[in-house]
Amino acid sequence: MAILRFVTNAISYKNNISAKSFLNTPTTMSEFQLYDFRKIDQPLSNEERKRVQGLSSHINVSSRRAVVSYSYGDFKHNEETVVEQYFDALLYQTNWGQKKLVFRFPKDSIDYQQLGEYDIDRGSLTGYTTEIRVWKSGGYVLVNIEYCEDGYEDWVEENDNSLDSMLQLRTEMMNGDFSCLYAFWLKLLQMQEESDDDDADDEYADELPAIPLGLAKPSAALQSFTDFFDINPFLIKTAGSFIEPAQAQEIGFISAIESMTDETKNEWLGRLVEGEPLLDIKLKKYLVRAEKSPSQNKPTYQEIASKL
Repeated sequence: MAILRFVTNAISYKNNISAKSFLNTPTTMSEFQLYDFRKIDQPLSNEERKRVQGLSSHINVSSRRAVVSYSYGDFKHNEETVVEQYFDALLYQTNWGQKKLVFRFPKDSIDYQQLGEYDIDRGSLTGYTTEIRVWKSGGYVLVNIEYCEDGYEDWVEENDNSLDSMLQLRTEMMNGDFSCLYAFWLKLLQMQEESDDDDADDEYADELPAIPLGLAKPSAALQSFTDFFDINPFLIKTAGSFIEPAQAQEIGFISAIESMTDETKNEWLGRLVEGEPLLDIKLKKYLVRAEKSPSQNKPTYQEIASKL
């Protein structure tokens, strides 16, 4: 049966090459694509579920998740637009090595300017979409992290739950910790360093953002992210060693609240009573900024790699 399925998929692929596969992915014998959409802040409404259900005959929808898989053919909608309209996260992966992680944030929950410092496009190096891209849509800010591993060929399980272990990254970013984006930069710069192309564009080599303090003690979500995107763990550990121990200490939130003025406390309590969304994240971010100075450590990739 496995051989029959392989032959059938190969024939179907030959006769049904999608535009996305032709333009953006390497040629493979058979294709498999998996889209895993997640709703985090609140469930889909009944009307939203109906609209999402109508996007594909291959889709399985619940109040907080929609999964679409294709053994051949293609999703007929732009997955980023679907996230903009309905979801807070997407993990897209294929058996030819294309991997894509998208997060959506309410615009007042994240520092758009700081997030934009991580914009990077290395498609010229790989020949495929390889980027961190940040943009706004309506009341949201979105970030796309995407990479295609050349020569990759492996199975992707239809019941894959890889996104489960990475969802906490969204909260970490809303708290001001962009460690996952920094880790992805390191991966792209290592790829550039190892490239056989002597003319590879090195405009980003000396422009790494400041090292996020979260790299001093990587979270479980960050470790899952580095595993998924095959990022060298020794690069992460070495970059984290540039952070001063005093900066890496965790904030004592209770003591930080006690040091707030009564006026400031009352302001936050008023916002709580009014039911302001994501107020816990906003308060933590405020306290971190009040207690800690942002990291100013900005070593170059060469300085980090030299310590490996």
